[in-house]
Amino acid sequence: MIVLGSGLQLGADLKAARGQGTRGTWVAEQYGCVKHDCSWSGDFFLPNGTEARQHISYLGSLANVHKGSRIPALDTGGGGVYPVNGSRHWVQDTAFVAAGAVGTILNIVYWARVRLRRRRDADEERYS
Repeated sequence: MIVLGSGLQLGADLKAARGQGTRGTWVAEQYGCVKHDCSWSGDFFLPNGTEARQHISYLGSLANVHKGSRIPALDTGGGGVYPVNGSRHWVQDTAFVAAGAVGTILNIVYWARVRLRRRRDADEERYS
C-alpha cells in the first residue's frame, strides 16, 4: 500500500519539484496528531481568493505556524500542497517505489523457484 500510494503521489511531487502547478495560498486550520505523527490541515485558496481545496496538508516546513497562518503554496493535484520554491518529496517517494519494485521482483523470483523445485521433485518422484 505504501508503494502504491508513493507511486500515485510521485507525479505530483515531480511537478512540485519543477515548480509546476497552481499557485495560491494555504491557510492553516487544524492541528492534529496520530500517535507521534502530528501535522496541520488547512484550505488552499487561489490568488483571486476562491477556495480550491479543503482539509489539505502542506508538504513543507511549518515552523512557527498557528491557526490562520497564510503560506504561499503550489497545488499540483496530489495529496497536499507544496512550497512555491519546490519540494524534495519526490526523493522519498522514488525510494519507496524502487524498494517496492525490488521487493516485488525478489518475491516473484522466489515463488518461481519454489514452483520449479516442486515440479522437479514431483517429476523425480514420478520417474523413480
